[in-house]
Amino acid sequence: MTTRAWEDRDYFLKADRFRLDWEWVTPAAQQLSKVILNERWNELPEVLAELAPRFADISIAKMTRPPETWAGAYRELTQKG
Repeated sequence: MTTRAWEDRDYFLKADRFRLDWEWVTPAAQQLSKVILNERWNELPEVLAELAPRFADISIAKMTRPPETWAGAYRELTQKG
């Protein structure tokens, strides 16, 4: 877990702040999965637009993962769902 190192050093406030800052991830992932698994493609742009502000301050200099990384990801998601 990401916060374990901070907790080991008694940085409990920092660990709690991190958890609070990122607690949106699980509900967002669930919502996104639901849209994809139920093939409600017309809802996808709205869901992605809601996520956009969360990534506004991130800039990507270059692609860090080759396209092969994502090969089979959709199939894996639908098999789990």
